[in-house]
Amino acid sequence: FVGEGLSLTATVGGAKYQLRTDFDDYSELAFPLQAGLKIYLNQPNEFYLTLEGGIHITAIKHWYDYNGESIATTTSYTDVSYAPGLGCMFDKVDFGLRYQIISLSGYDSHYLGLRIAYVFVNNQQ
Repeated sequence: FVGEGLSLTATVGGAKYQLRTDFDDYSELAFPLQAGLKIYLNQPNEFYLTLEGGIHITAIKHWYDYNGESIATTTSYTDVSYAPGLGCMFDKVDFGLRYQIISLSGYDSHYLGLRIAYVFVNNQQ
């Protein structure tokens, strides 16, 4: 809790994506490391907006067939990421929705994140 109607946030997590085409298979692991602000819109702090920024560490594994032989390659990279979001907290249950944007070389990657959390200690009230 930073001040009236403001809190600091931090996100650490992981996500796995699978993609299969007629020719190749891809597996992507993404780990966000972000920090930001939560801005409460009303009292007693039920609805809020968030904005976080940081990095995404991503590893992609690519399997493909070459002359009947299965070959796997792995690529890793770190990119800047940010996420605007909104949410609401009722009693001790917090619902959040975020739009994650990862700035890659030459293009952006996006995904929606849904969070449902139980608040064990609530210093906001």
